[in-house]
Amino acid sequence: MNPHRPLTHWLALAFLVLAWGSSFALTSIAVQSVAPIWMPAARISIAAMILITVLKARGGALPRGLRNWVWLFSLGAIGTLLPFFLVSWAIAHAPSSLIGILMATNPLMVLVLVHLFLPDEPVRLRHVAGFGFGFIGVVLLIGPGALLALDGAGLRLWAEIAALVAALCYAAQTILARLAPDIDLLGKSAGTLVAIAPFAIGVAVLAEPSGLLSARPEALLAILALSIAPTGIAMLVLFWLVSHAGARFLSMSNYLVPVVAVLIGIALMAEDLDTGDWTGLAMILTGILISERRPGKTATTRQPPGK
Repeated sequence: MNPHRPLTHWLALAFLVLAWGSSFALTSIAVQSVAPIWMPAARISIAAMILITVLKARGGALPRGLRNWVWLFSLGAIGTLLPFFLVSWAIAHAPSSLIGILMATNPLMVLVLVHLFLPDEPVRLRHVAGFGFGFIGVVLLIGPGALLALDGAGLRLWAEIAALVAALCYAAQTILARLAPDIDLLGKSAGTLVAIAPFAIGVAVLAEPSGLLSARPEALLAILALSIAPTGIAMLVLFWLVSHAGARFLSMSNYLVPVVAVLIGIALMAEDLDTGDWTGLAMILTGILISERRPGKTATTRQPPGK
């Protein structure tokens, strides 16, 4: 621990890691009696109310202008609604710890999208090497045999693919956020959730009108916990930590969140990982480490997904 860094920075980082890492197990509890399509609708709506309350308490206001709201809706659809649903559906068909590991590929996917859409940020050899390690890790997690037999691999393979697509959505959100108009961070976060909440609820009602009727008490508590900690409060802590400790310090969560997701999945959900899964996790974390390290400098930052 850096003796010159305040304890509050470490406590904030620990909260984010625990909140994001536990979100996979909480989702696993919720989807046992709640339709996955209702997960993003509930999380987004509750978190939106939390952030609007904080925004108003701080004397802020939601962004104005059609152009800004088009961007906010795009950010919400691609970076929140779609990945929330994909992760919820994936966890309904695969262990939450495995999905947490696959979601750790997000920083590596950001590298690919940066190369394609932000040509002013060159791709270095370390980026290519890091992506290579991460890709091997994904292959080990999914299994080469499953990749060669998509039709007969069952729902678990498709759940793993859904998790990778969700990670890609979060990576795309990172790129869109860089290209979006300059909006206050808190206003942008609250506006993103407000813009997408009515659509998320509407889709859930049309797709699964009775998706919440059979929800057990523990599922409702899990949804409430997901909305408050990993979604609403985590955004506020994230902004505070970036402004006070810097983005590089936050980048450590890229390594810690999947580890916490695995430990919680094993300890609380009685999930089991084989040697290939552990090896895949090690390869993905190695890939992130290689791609984000610079000689003589600390790791650069890829903002973690809003789990």
